[in-house]
Amino acid sequence: VVVGIILILISIALIAGDSARKLARDNQRVSDIALIRIKLEAYRDQNGVYPARLEDLVPQYFQSESNIPKDPKGDDYIYAGLAVSDSIPNPKPCASYHIGIKFEAKNNALDRAAHSEAGVKCTGSGDDFDANEADPGNQDNLWYDLHSPDKFKID
Repeated sequence: VVVGIILILISIALIAGDSARKLARDNQRVSDIALIRIKLEAYRDQNGVYPARLEDLVPQYFQSESNIPKDPKGDDYIYAGLAVSDSIPNPKPCASYHIGIKFEAKNNALDRAAHSEAGVKCTGSGDDFDANEADPGNQDNLWYDLHSPDKFKID
């Protein structure tokens, strides 16, 4: 009986520890995206447009590509430089951006996502993503994504 109780307590502790680790990684994701956002705004202030890729922030805003924050599990954050519309001529300037990652756990305290459909990529950018899509088999939308503060505005 004592061994059974100990095993139950150990199981509860392991489950609680796993949830805490997921929440800690999700908090790190929010912090990383906030840092990247600061660097993106500094780039825009200096250049008048946003970069097409996060790698364009090197070396002025990050010393090297390895200094650009990555998801705590090692994945790159998803980034797309966005143009105003598909009707503007080539090359399309990056007037906005969309950056995001999926959380590991549902957390209403961190749920400040833009949840936007994919936009028109600017010249040199990767494809945008649709943050309205929930994970298959999971009705929760676990995206955390941000757009530029003045979405689709060109000076």
